[in-house]
Amino acid sequence: MKQSRTIFKRFLLQPVFWAVILLAAVSVYAQDGGLKIYREAKTRYDQKKFEEAALLFQKYIDSYPDADYTPESYYYLAGLQEDFELTKAFYQKIIDDFPQSRLVDDAYYQLGMTQLLTGQNERALESFKKLLEAFPTSPWSDKAQYQYGKTKLVLNRIAEAKTAFQKLVREYPGSPEIPLAIIGLADCFKKENLHYEALKELLGFDKLYPESDLQGLVYFNIAECYRALGDNEKADSYYQKVVSLYPDSFEAEEANKRILSATEESAAYFSVQLGAFSKMDNARRLKEKMIDKGFKGVHVEVLKRNNAVLYLVRVGHFRDKAPAEKLLRQLRREERLTPRIVFNPAK
Repeated sequence: MKQSRTIFKRFLLQPVFWAVILLAAVSVYAQDGGLKIYREAKTRYDQKKFEEAALLFQKYIDSYPDADYTPESYYYLAGLQEDFELTKAFYQKIIDDFPQSRLVDDAYYQLGMTQLLTGQNERALESFKKLLEAFPTSPWSDKAQYQYGKTKLVLNRIAEAKTAFQKLVREYPGSPEIPLAIIGLADCFKKENLHYEALKELLGFDKLYPESDLQGLVYFNIAECYRALGDNEKADSYYQKVVSLYPDSFEAEEANKRILSATEESAAYFSVQLGAFSKMDNARRLKEKMIDKGFKGVHVEVLKRNNAVLYLVRVGHFRDKAPAEKLLRQLRREERLTPRIVFNPAK
């Protein structure tokens, strides 16, 4: 025992021992000082004193580049930048230099959104994809999945957008992004001129989310689908819903324009009829075929007579007969159809 005490006393006299103790003390003191700077920065941020907060977050990063709160400092600092290039650089710093940080998934999402703001759609897709692959159960995954689909839609990659929206609905039950995904899916069908499929999605939305803040937009799109399918009566009823229930909305302003346009269209006109069908699907297929071939103004009108319904595929809306006759000659020359000119009296 006496020998052990002697060895310990000799160890206490060694410079190395005291150097280790001194370094540990300095490290603790430095960490305490750094924590004080970070907390002060966060307080300034919460008080919305953003310029002071930014300076303090930067001070923390400069003094403690690898400390516990360095990723958080980069994160807050990113959101305070007016220069989006710096914003993206700070989010990328978190991803590259602090891969174990709890903020990496968040940083991927914010990076993607900032890339969208700066027109870097392809890079945004990469950021959202990396988030979805690395963090499939992240709180940001459903949002990234929606933005991924929306960006594909903006880029007119319709099939990929539909797949992304359908995956969101299927794999993220209960997500608040699902209503937006359903509307996105309907937009995809509309871009493909599949208005009947778009209508089914929107009517389903109406049943699932009757109190949604998006209801005005959904009613407007339902009206647009009905008009594209030639059912002007139902289209007008939904336009009127938008105007009466959401009078101050952008959709109400557009709905009023559509109602006015429909009133103007009720005047007498000529059109060229391509065919008449007892089934809406047959009329829709012909309509889509003609649109794909480049014909403008192809529409379906619904004729109700007694208990029968006919779906009339027509092209054009001419006040004079001459342009209708010109179109008729073109159709007879280019298409295997038996078109005829029809006169639509004023309603």
